[in-house]
Amino acid sequence: MGVCALKNITLTSFLLPFVLGSVNSPAATPRVETFEVQSSYEQWELPQEESMGMARLGLHKKLGQYLDGGVDFYAAVEGERGGFITLGLSGGFEYPLSSLWSIEAGLYLGAGGGRGGNQLVGGGLAVRENLGLKYRLSPAGTLSVGYSHVDFPENGDIKSGQFYLGYNHSFGALLETIVDGEERDVFLADIPADYRLRRHQFAIKARHIGVSGGVLSDLGLAQDDYGLLGAQWRTFRGQEWFMSFDAAGAATGSSQGYMHLLAGVGYQVPVSQRFSVYGSFAVGGGGGGNVDTGGGLLLDAGAGIQYSITPNMFVDLSATRLWAASSSFESTTLAMQLGYQFGPDETNTGSNEALAKHPVRVRFVHQTYTEGGDNWRNRPEQNVGNLGAQLDYFVTPNWYLTGQGLGAYSGDAGAYMVGLVGGGFRVELGEKIFTEIEGLVGAAGGGGLSNGSGLVYQANLGIGVHLTDSLELLGTVGQLNAANGDLDAHVFGLSLGYSFRVLSLD
Repeated sequence: MGVCALKNITLTSFLLPFVLGSVNSPAATPRVETFEVQSSYEQWELPQEESMGMARLGLHKKLGQYLDGGVDFYAAVEGERGGFITLGLSGGFEYPLSSLWSIEAGLYLGAGGGRGGNQLVGGGLAVRENLGLKYRLSPAGTLSVGYSHVDFPENGDIKSGQFYLGYNHSFGALLETIVDGEERDVFLADIPADYRLRRHQFAIKARHIGVSGGVLSDLGLAQDDYGLLGAQWRTFRGQEWFMSFDAAGAATGSSQGYMHLLAGVGYQVPVSQRFSVYGSFAVGGGGGGNVDTGGGLLLDAGAGIQYSITPNMFVDLSATRLWAASSSFESTTLAMQLGYQFGPDETNTGSNEALAKHPVRVRFVHQTYTEGGDNWRNRPEQNVGNLGAQLDYFVTPNWYLTGQGLGAYSGDAGAYMVGLVGGGFRVELGEKIFTEIEGLVGAAGGGGLSNGSGLVYQANLGIGVHLTDSLELLGTVGQLNAANGDLDAHVFGLSLGYSFRVLSLD
């Protein structure tokens, strides 16, 4: 575990100054913060002359002139390992060489695996370094090319160096942070005149995968239908066009361990005051759970209808065709979503209309599973260490909705991943101390844990301390159980949280 401890120390020393530097910035509020959607493609070399094409998608926040930090996902989209996915935290450095060219470097520490990859990833800890050049195509878009090296140091077989090609797109988000307890109203006239407030939607999504006849699993047997549980985010560009990100894992059926990540576009038009219809197309990576997705590249196209229960809450029903690009897997899917919408599109016209404040907290999370019952996993009885990220939205100062994703990095549990959604309640115990309780449900699979169909639930109780107005440290104890499996684990967690407010018009 010496390498693992060293990598965790590296992660903390690499990312913590970025977060602290952002939190303690004296910049006035509100302000437009720069974020960047980062993507890339590279081929990892595996043992026995096998290769695996890996696509990366990440969301990074600019932290000063040269630094950025965020969350990245890597998913197999070419080869024979569809379902091989890792997620983790990363930091980057960029230094301009001219008005068009710059040099970039980065460090990623993540966890995961999949598709028979336990020997490939060992405990699951993934470390990737990169060095390259960026070329500015437009004020918002850059093209990057460089060399990266990836290693799974917890007894994993993957040690690969390769060239990569990437595209990054930056955008601004109107945020507010509290400085020295300052509170004030923010008006439309306070923001830059050319800034457009965007409409966003977040939803919990249940999806039934109806597999077409004749499709076989990795085991050569008829592929059964299965159900997914996950979440979706949409950001609208104008009144009709939207971009989406969808993450889901198997929660029912016999395909526990299946997971997919899909990014897409869509077009939505109203047909009445409450109803609207839309069409969408998405592409991404997925597999696992003996679902044969070939190299992992998935495509998803369909249509849906959305009904507004209130100005902010909505339900959504959709039907799509989901298929793999390099295998016989194809299916018809039916999905239902329950979601929350905020921020209709608006360009600043200098009015004195007050903006709504949407409190958000991002957490970098570490959790350790210990034995809570017999047969909780089918590998040697070791504790399982997990890394991941969590996003919390405070509906009131006390109640919040939450979503989180984690992957195993130690304990001979490589390829274990879990995605959970739920809610929590927070109570301030004093000026610096607070306590929280959470209830979560989601999908988990892989790593030799006895997850049954994949549906799991978890409860956490925590106590935290405010380090600054926007930064906090939270320790938790909890219990994780499978709904129809033997998984029974005590959960000990530690997270570093950064709080801010997204500003919008209601």
